[in-house]
Amino acid sequence: MDDKKKHSFDENFDKSPIMDLEQLIHHLLSMFSKDAEDLGESFIYGYTIFQKVGEKPEIQGFKIAHSSFSDDEDDDEEEGIYINTVEPVVEVFETEDIIYVTAELGVDEEYVEISPSNNELEIDVVAPNFGYSKKVKLPVPVDPTSALCTCKNGVFEISLKKTHSE
Repeated sequence: MDDKKKHSFDENFDKSPIMDLEQLIHHLLSMFSKDAEDLGESFIYGYTIFQKVGEKPEIQGFKIAHSSFSDDEDDDEEEGIYINTVEPVVEVFETEDIIYVTAELGVDEEYVEISPSNNELEIDVVAPNFGYSKKVKLPVPVDPTSALCTCKNGVFEISLKKTHSE
């Protein structure tokens, strides 16, 4: 029937089969570039595996989409207001002397402000297409002046020394 709506995947049935690795790579890259053009927004896909001693691992997938309100939105006329559809993953780990906080923010250091206090850590992100703020409750009191932050590929690791009350 000619009136049947043709889908993009239908056009692949008329093509010859993929015979070697180079053709496969070329085909996959062309598929991804078409999909990326259709989306019109930046995004991050990934997964995190949590495993506690003696327990089965827990796998959490996530997608972080950075989108902005369009200029013709009726309810907000200000420019520079952004939303994030999924909250970034933040984890807290404890060793004998140090508390580690890991945050998968997906942005560069210049857009992040870390504000530690005795019992919590505030993480603020103000990037061109992304805004985020979170207060992380810490399991024990820490020395806020001991905070050290490293960033690699948008993953932040903040270490804080525990305060030992005697």
